[in-house]
Amino acid sequence: LNMNIVPIGNTKVGFRIVNSNSIKPREKPVEKPEEKPTEKPDVKSGEENKDKGETVESIKKDINVVVLKEDSNEPSMAGQYINKNVVYTEKDGKKYFTLTVNKIDWMKDIKVSVDGQSVAYDQKQSGENADLTFEVNGENSEVLLNMNIVPIGNTKVGFRIVNSNSIKP
Repeated sequence: LNMNIVPIGNTKVGFRIVNSNSIKPREKPVEKPEEKPTEKPDVKSGEENKDKGETVESIKKDINVVVLKEDSNEPSMAGQYINKNVVYTEKDGKKYFTLTVNKIDWMKDIKVSVDGQSVAYDQKQSGENADLTFEVNGENSEVLLNMNIVPIGNTKVGFRIVNSNSIKP
């Protein structure tokens, strides 16, 4: 994702979102995050496909993520503006992440890349927060966000979002 962050001088920032299973940190984490039972898929059945009369199932679950610098496995300062739970959804054969961003009015020119490919996203804003929803290849997709951060002089920044389960001590 790329965007501008208003409070830091409209600085452009970018970051990637990747499944935490796909990276190896350089040092052992001090604390192990508490395991949450949110990994169970929430399967909703009974929705009918009106064209074919078939039942369509959708899966929705929370994935714990970490926000890392664009070019290293060090934590990114952008982490304070990104919700640590990404909603992973499978519906109609497609897979999506929904990412909640705080202080969205500070971020301009947001760009999202999934597994190295630029993707379009839907933005639903509520006050100074926004949900960004975009298609992914799976739970372990690597996501990069780039943007301009307004409060820091419209500086361009980038960071990655990674599934916390992919980080190995």
